[in-house]
Amino acid sequence: MKFLEDSDKEKYKAFLEEHERCNFQQSLEWGNVKTAWKKEVVLSLDKDENIVRESLYLD
Repeated sequence: MKFLEDSDKEKYKAFLEEHERCNFQQSLEWGNVKTAWKKEVVLSLDKDENIVRESLYLD
């Protein structure tokens, strides 16, 4: 697991667009709507560094 870094953003967006169960509330843009909240994205990666799970946390 790791926190989303700037270098991961395009990979993260592609993962969301391709995954059948993801929705806009998991997007980076949704996190930007909540301007008073801190946002963190946590990624789970496989051995080839592909995203297999993600969580967007708003606090």
